[in-house]
Parts: sequence; C-alpha cells; structure tokens
Amino acid sequence: MQSFPPRAGLVKEITTLRARVAELELTVSQRRGPRDALRLREARLVEAQRIARLGNWEWDVVHDEVYWSDEMYRIFGVTPEEFTATHDGFLDRVHADDRDAIQSQMEATFSRNAPYAIDFRVVRPDGSVRILRGEGWLERDTGGEPIRLIGTCQDVTERKREEAERQQLLDQVRRARRLEGLAALAEGLANDFKNLLMAIGGQVELAKDVLDSKAAAQGHLTEIQNTVARGAALTNRLVVCSGSGQLRCESIDLNDVIKSCTDDFDRGISLRTGIRYDLSDDVPPVRGDIEQVRQLLSALVENASQALNSEHGEVTVVTGAMYVDNTHLARAYLAEDMPEGKYAYLRVSDTGCGMDHVALEQIFDPFYSTMGSGRGLGLTWVAGVVRSHGGAILVDSEVGRGSVFTVLLPVASEPDVSQSMSSDQPFHWDGTGAILVVDDDDAVRSVIKLLAERRGFRVLLACDGREGLEMVDRHRSEIRAVLLDLSMPRMNGEEMYDEMLRLFPEIPVVMMTGTSDRAVMERLRHEKAIRVLQKPFRGAALFEHLQAVVRGRDATEDTVNALQLKIKMDGA
Repeated sequence: MQSFPPRAGLVKEITTLRARVAELELTVSQRRGPRDALRLREARLVEAQRIARLGNWEWDVVHDEVYWSDEMYRIFGVTPEEFTATHDGFLDRVHADDRDAIQSQMEATFSRNAPYAIDFRVVRPDGSVRILRGEGWLERDTGGEPIRLIGTCQDVTERKREEAERQQLLDQVRRARRLEGLAALAEGLANDFKNLLMAIGGQVELAKDVLDSKAAAQGHLTEIQNTVARGAALTNRLVVCSGSGQLRCESIDLNDVIKSCTDDFDRGISLRTGIRYDLSDDVPPVRGDIEQVRQLLSALVENASQALNSEHGEVTVVTGAMYVDNTHLARAYLAEDMPEGKYAYLRVSDTGCGMDHVALEQIFDPFYSTMGSGRGLGLTWVAGVVRSHGGAILVDSEVGRGSVFTVLLPVASEPDVSQSMSSDQPFHWDGTGAILVVDDDDAVRSVIKLLAERRGFRVLLACDGREGLEMVDRHRSEIRAVLLDLSMPRMNGEEMYDEMLRLFPEIPVVMMTGTSDRAVMERLRHEKAIRVLQKPFRGAALFEHLQAVVRGRDATEDTVNALQLKIKMDGA
C-alpha cells in the first residue's frame, strides 16, 4: 500500500495539539495538588474533631437549614441516614431539664448578641446521657438582621466526671480537716475537764473517808461522785465525736444489737411512726465497742423519727453485707483511708422531709440541725463513733422524699475482747515505800498525793517528764512505782517512759491519761511493765493498778534473788 507523507499543515496541527495536551495535563496536575491538600486538611480536621469529641454546626436562620459535621452525629449517637439535622430535632434530643436553659441562651444571643456558651445534657437513642459544652456566635447582614448561628459542641462527659470526682475528694479532705480540728479541740478539752473531774472526785473521796459513814453529808458527797461520773461520761462522748475515743473491742453481731433495742424503739417512736426491720441472715460480725454501736443505732433511729416531723411515715432498719468499691468510697463520709472490699452495713432510712445539698454538707458539723437551732452534738457524735471504728457513712437524701444513712463497718477478722479493770468495787491494800507522781496539773498531783499517803506511801512530785527523770535518778532506790501522766509540756509521758525503759527498766509505771491517742494507747497496751489508767479514776482503781505493778516487780526481784542464791549454793 502506498503511503503519502503528511501535509505540512497537518504536522503543525498535530504538534500544536500535543503541546495543548501537555499544557492541559500540567494544568490538571497543578490543580490536583491543592484539591488533594484540601482533602487531606479536611480529613485531618475530621480526625481532630473525633479525637477532641468536638463537632461544629451551622443554623441558617433565614432558610431554617442546619448543617452538622460528622462528629456532631457521633456525639448525638445517630447517623445522617437516620436523623435529619434540624433545630427542633436538636431540641428534642436535649435533656428535658435543660431545654429551657438552651432556649434562654439562644434568646439572649439573638436579642443582645451575647456569646452562645452553655453546658447541657443530651439523651442518645440508647438512653445514655452525655454532657456537652456548646459555644457559638451570631452572624448578621448589613441591615443587622440575623442570618446564621455558628457554633461547636464538645462532649465533656468524661471531663465533668473527673471534675466531680476531684470535687468529691476535695470535699472529703475538707471534712477530714474539720474533723481533725474537732479532734484537737476535743482532746484538749477532754484532758482539761478530766483533770478537773479527777481533782473534784479525789477530794470528795477523801472527804467521805474522814466523815462518819452515817453522817448526813455522805449522801451529798455520793451525789457529787455520781455527778463526776456523768461529767466523765459526757467528756468521753465529746472525745468520741473526734473519732479518737477509746474502744472496748469485741466481736459484734449487728442483728443482736438491733434486737436488744427494739423495745426501746417501739416505746420511743411516735404513734404516727412505724418502724420496720429487715435483718440479713448473712451479715458478718464487726469488731468494736458494742455500747457505742448501740448508741449509734439509737441516735440514727431518733434522727429518722424526728425527720418525719409528726407526720405519718416509716423508719426502716436494715443490716447486710456489700462489696464497697471506689465509686462508693468517693461519695462516702470518713472514707479517706478505707480500701475497697467487703463491709457489713447498718442502714436507717425514713420517709420524712429529706435534705438539700446544703444540709448534706453540714449534717455532721457540731450543733447543726435541720430541725431548727442546733441543741447538741447530734450526728457529729455518730460520725465520731463510725470514724473510731474505721468505718464510713453513705448519705442519700432528697427534699420531700426522706433520707437514708448507711453505716459501713469493717468485717471482724478475729474476736478481740479487752477486759477493763474494775474501779467501783471496794479495794483495800496498803503500800510502803515511795511512789513518784508526774503530772502537770497541780490539783491532780495534790489529790493523788493525799490518796496515796492515806495508803501508806511516801509521795514524790514532779510537774513534767524532765523533772520526773531527775527525781527518779535521785531516788532510784526508794521509788517502787511511777504514776505518769501522758500529756505534759516539755517532755510528755510517752517520752519519759521511753527514757525510763533505757535508764531505769526495773521501775514499773502506771500511765495516767485524760486523752485518747489511739496509736499511743495501742503501743502502751503491749508493754508488759506498764498499766494504763483513764482519768478521772477513784482511789480503788489507782491502788489496784499500783498493787499489780508493784507485786509484779516484787515477784521479778524474788525470782532474781532466788536464782542468785541457787547459783551461790551450786558454786559452794
């Protein structure tokens, strides 16, 4: 087949066409770059919104059209296919309690150009509730008419939850600090009051001894002694409020405690009030002071009865066991040092007036009452008992719907029964030799001196630990025992006792205390060469303890002497 060379004009056209194609390809390539970059930026924006849980939206006010970003749909738990974004549809998904606030915010934005900023809740189709932070601004046309509302929504549910947990921890710290302040006040007052009661009681006892047993004044003196005992009980109650009171620990069945109180509750509660018991068969025993637990229960039942405000209602007492996790502990009172685990609980609820959040913050404060002016220690004492038992309190209340107090108590690991020495029974024992009384209170030193001298002792006196050590050093061979106060300036009783263990270990000690430092008392209970005597005490208790430590020392010395004698005889 014969071929013909292309015409010159056609070659030129082909060359021009090829150049044009190259130009077009270059132009397309140049334009594709910005579009790819734009798509990349859009993808990155979508990813950033997903990570920040932040969606953006626009509301075209003129045409009533709404645009939502992809993240907005994710935040609301819907897809574009199943939900068409509209302003009314948005309001339908806002929590019913927050809709009025949303509407008010929008009205302020349209009327005053106020910035759109509000926290609100939305309800997803699955029923879950999320907390959102909404912010926005309004665009107007040249005539000042609103044309577009533009804004963002960020899911701040987790942040709000963390903030709430931090606030709960701060509230716990504040409550703990209030209790620490109360503890320090109670300890100081208790020590001073008990010293006063000690001096009064001791002088009364001396007066009774010198008077004829049939003297008319004996009855008056006995009444004073009874008053001193009531004063000591009230002082101990004050100390319990601080959570540092002394416990007579034993294994306690909460059901038995409740059963022992039912008759008193039935008599004490108003005829308008019913009381119901729901006692679990599986409630484990707890470790503590059974009398304090009984009084705690009575205080909670009385508080519940008063909350009914003379209206018909019901008080319910429940026992059981539950696993307490950090969620419970975060909202519990006194739970700062409690671990997760199984706890026995005692729950008292009522159908009374209930409390608002302000009252809930103050219910354990001294002299606070929702029934009017505070008249006493109230629930402060309940909190003190729970704290001294290593427990916590959960309180749930709503105005008009009653309150629920749940006391959590650690489960007893093993029985631990502490026996106290009798102080009220007649006791007769006369001693010899010298005893040293170390106390910073003049009246206490004076009355103990008089009581001890009537029993045949020669009494040496010191006003603090340093002076006491000097007296022991000078009269070491004469002193049969030391009566040592725990709380003193310069050198306290525990410090002096430690020095005596190092320098004079053979001299026994009776530690006297009007305070209740549990850590110190726990340590002293394990010391063999020491007895602990709580102020105020009577002469019988004093000499019972003195006899115990002196006889213990004498028995030790007799054993040593016998051993030395045997060694001599064996050597001979």
